Amino acid sequence: QFSFQEDINELNRFVVKRILSKQKLENLVNNIDLMALDNVEEYLKEKLEEPENIERNTALYLLGVTQYEKGSYKESRENLEKCLLNEDRAERKAEILYYLVWVLRYLGEFNEAQLKAQQCLELLRQVYGSDEKHLLVAKCYDCIGSIIRQEAINYSEALVYYEKSLAIKQSLESPKKEIAQSYYLMGTVLSHCPTTEKGLECLTDYSSPRNLNQ
Repeated sequence: QFSFQEDINELNRFVVKRILSKQKLENLVNNIDLMALDNVEEYLKEKLEEPENIERNTALYLLGVTQYEKGSYKESRENLEKCLLNEDRAERKAEILYYLVWVLRYLGEFNEAQLKAQQCLELLRQVYGSDEKHLLVAKCYDCIGSIIRQEAINYSEALVYYEKSLAIKQSLESPKKEIAQSYYLMGTVLSHCPTTEKGLECLTDYSSPRNLNQ
């Protein structure tokens, strides 16, 4: 029986595999969100079954990130933790820890998430110095703020981390969507504080076309 959707799915799998097979997995680290996640996951699992896969740890990392993006948090945690054990590069370790922080947060393991966030920050300071001028540092602060907001319901402390994140993003002239994310997060906590006018201002900045078009 002819199924147009099945043919489309098969074509997607074929296209993704052709794209992925023509370059090193390392080159896909920053482009995983451009692919069809189910097809990427399938391809990476096949790669990991190859006996002599020199990019095994990168494949594990990408698989963990893909599963995180899909919302498969338990599977993502398992693969990211395996990857972390075999990774020697400080910057890549920090990236793995960053995703683990979010995974643990979504799994409700807030204490472990905060611990991993601090480990991530320490590694980034080793790599980039104490000035913290790196986007991943800012995103880590966003994550810590969100954990505090969700677990401790401490809006003022969460705001401190969101403001530190925004300051780093602005100093780096980060993509506008990153700036917008900071305004959104600040608005969500400020709306619970005694002075809600500032919160509304942040939410307005978040939805502004100047912060969403890039």
